[in-house]
Amino acid sequence: METYTLPHFPLPYSTIHIALFHTVTNSPSIRRQLIAASTATGPEGDALRSAVDYAFLDARLVRLPPSLTPSADTCIQVVNREHLLTAIQATLLSSFTPSSPDPVTRTQNLHSELLLALSPNKNISDSVRRHGIGDTSDEVVVVRIGEGESQEQVWRGIKGVVRGELMGLGEMEDGVDWGRADKVREGSFQVRGECRPGLLLGARSTSCRR
Repeated sequence: METYTLPHFPLPYSTIHIALFHTVTNSPSIRRQLIAASTATGPEGDALRSAVDYAFLDARLVRLPPSLTPSADTCIQVVNREHLLTAIQATLLSSFTPSSPDPVTRTQNLHSELLLALSPNKNISDSVRRHGIGDTSDEVVVVRIGEGESQEQVWRGIKGVVRGELMGLGEMEDGVDWGRADKVREGSFQVRGECRPGLLLGARSTSCRR
């Protein structure tokens, strides 16, 4: 797991934790937990939401939003940590205003806002279906936009939810399913190349290998 500090965002949202898992075996269970957490109420609902308060992304389908690509002819797959960080920072930039220290989102929280940012049509239900974890997802990226916990606390929480093999983010490109990703984009962006993100403003990182 890698942890990034983005000092230009307010605490505690300036800390980002990202973990890439291969050979995930319990994706259906995670989906059921997410569904239950979205509908439960009261203290039970709060506990369920706390347990799965992450963005779960299908690592084979994560793409950089078209608004962040160099041109209409070059839509770049999010295939490494820099691309993913760019999408996360775009989510944060769109969620904060100078007058408010708290995020203003169109969806339930910043984690679902990240899913929305990855969608070509800005429909949250479609974003969850296309880019979120599915029953057959065996390559999963987990993102935690900080709430003040330590790296160790975040790792324990993620490990309690996901059953899979933790990999370095450098392995992300190996798992890309280009055919499925192009289909998700409905053939609009077929060209793959190098992306040079422009939003990595002073990010500092630490890693946690388990």
